[in-house]
Amino acid sequence: MLAAGGSAIGGVGALIGTGRGAAQRGLLPVNAAALLAEAAGTWSAAQVGRQPRPVPTNLPDWHAMGIEETLTALGSSRSGLTQAAAAKRAATSDIAATPGPSNLASAILAELANPLTPLLALGAGLSAAVGSVLDAALVGGVVAINSAISAAQRLRTEHSLEELTRATAIKATVSRGGDFVEMPADLLVVGDLVRVVGGELVPADCRLLDTTWCEVDASSVTGESLPVAKDPEPVPGAAVGERSSMLYAGTTIVAGGALAVVVATGTATEAGRSVAGVGEPPPSGVEARLHSLTTATLPVTLLSGALVGTMGFLRRRPLRESVGSGVSLMVAAVPEGLPLLATVAQQSAAHRLSQHEALVRNPRTIEALGRVDLLCFDKTGTLTEGRIGLQRVSDGIVDEASP
Repeated sequence: MLAAGGSAIGGVGALIGTGRGAAQRGLLPVNAAALLAEAAGTWSAAQVGRQPRPVPTNLPDWHAMGIEETLTALGSSRSGLTQAAAAKRAATSDIAATPGPSNLASAILAELANPLTPLLALGAGLSAAVGSVLDAALVGGVVAINSAISAAQRLRTEHSLEELTRATAIKATVSRGGDFVEMPADLLVVGDLVRVVGGELVPADCRLLDTTWCEVDASSVTGESLPVAKDPEPVPGAAVGERSSMLYAGTTIVAGGALAVVVATGTATEAGRSVAGVGEPPPSGVEARLHSLTTATLPVTLLSGALVGTMGFLRRRPLRESVGSGVSLMVAAVPEGLPLLATVAQQSAAHRLSQHEALVRNPRTIEALGRVDLLCFDKTGTLTEGRIGLQRVSDGIVDEASP
């Protein structure tokens, strides 16, 4: 796209003006596009290095292994890891980073990733090539303002979410060198020895070593609302919901307590693997409509501009004037105000939601949420209060409300 845009702008620049400087005018946009392509490639390569590690698919059957066998495989012991060993493992572990952009520049680049940005940039370049610097500045200004507004709102939301995350961070009681200390759960590494009691969240996937009348609410993983008893004895061949020798991240200890060793953290946990397997959603809402609009109008716009320029040339009008008329028509057909209009509407909705204590990380999700007519939950306890209530009985033909 950069090569095509640079060639188009360079071709227009070479046609307009005197023949003496045509080569220089044509090469300048081409070389600029090449530099941008180099920068885009470097940026993409750097982003690859920041991607999280692939989610493991074949994990050991910790639930089927004995306690001593598990500790040996993890390189741990009943006294836990030492500070030095934990620090060494933390340096090589895949610590989950903040999902949002960390600075204004990266946030602006993320907001520029929409279907109209290349078309607007091409229109601005063509306007500058035919001498309409003011038009090019207006288009560029609209794109910059639109991206800056969205990026600023996104960064504010990310910072608010970070503060909330720090304030509500899960703590874990960990044995380091035989002494139990309290630390943030996201600093746990595989092989750490943790102690959990009633009322606490399980900070990671763990293999039980010892239990004291331990019962767990595992609804966040299995969907079952009733507490399940836990026991450190191995359970070979058991499904996830029946692995009584395991504790899974995100579940809650409702009674008793347990001593366990960490076998997985972050995206390697049972819950993390489920989330990572969902994948990216397809484009929808404003983004999908902008893409379809661009796909439908771009060929017509280019053809119309070419026809206007050709007709002017056939009528023996000056070449600069003919090409300028065609380019002006193409630039005028680009809806440069549409992204800004959509952004302002989304930001307004996000602001109204913030007054009701709701944070919107990505304003584009507001439209998707507004399209929801019916929301269904599977089973009980997962996203509910964990209580079952009969509302209606139906055989598919006759419905009867519960008394």
